[in-house]
Amino acid sequence: MYFSGDSGYFDGFEQIGNKYGPFDISFIETGAYDNDWAHIHMTPEQSVQAHLDVKGQVMVPVHNGTFDLAFHAWYEPLERVSAAAEQTDTALLTPEFGRVVSVSQLHNTVAQNSFWWRALMPQAELAATGATAAAAQ
Repeated sequence: MYFSGDSGYFDGFEQIGNKYGPFDISFIETGAYDNDWAHIHMTPEQSVQAHLDVKGQVMVPVHNGTFDLAFHAWYEPLERVSAAAEQTDTALLTPEFGRVVSVSQLHNTVAQNSFWWRALMPQAELAATGATAAAAQ
């Protein structure tokens, strides 16, 4: 298991992966990013790259969707990390807050992953993703 903590993207992720990887699951911070905070918080796309660098099998994006710390919408990190994961064929697990996830059933859980946050998004923003609230559930 790997946990990134708060971090900007750097080549240390690859060094960690080479020395200690692969990891069954990685918890990578994926929110509260801004160009002015590039050394402290990664963009969602950098978060997926960090997951790949540490040789993670399943990525759980953390540090997002709880309160406004940055200038992006609360759901933007989840949308962007989902798109980046899809582009890189990365197994992504985004459990709804409070949901229990069994590590022994990790790959089955990923196969059942949903876009739970879309049911909470404003309709205009949801339309921009090309999805519907009903499809998110």
